[in-house]
Amino acid sequence: MRRHLRIAGLFKGDVHVGSLTIELGGRLIGGVRAKSVVIAGTLEGGIESATRVAVLATGVLKGDLQAGMLVVEAGSDCAAELNSDSDEAAWSCTAIGDPRSFTQRC
Repeated sequence: MRRHLRIAGLFKGDVHVGSLTIELGGRLIGGVRAKSVVIAGTLEGGIESATRVAVLATGVLKGDLQAGMLVVEAGSDCAAELNSDSDEAAWSCTAIGDPRSFTQRC
């Protein structure tokens, strides 16, 4: 699936796309199944089957997360449980920005 979806307002429901961007001011309440997810707004729900998830400085993530890579910018609000189906180290968490302001709970 190669389709890209951008959410700039409020959306309630599950999303199944190739890639997803939740814009600043956008809010998604529901589950996400996508290869690539960028969160500048708010996601209240789980993410599964993602290759890469980025939570930008303005982003809020609350829910379970199944992803290969998680990038979290300083200043974001991230409360997620990270899961992997692989026996290998299938995900990494990378903080971007000033480490003194990095207070994520991921």
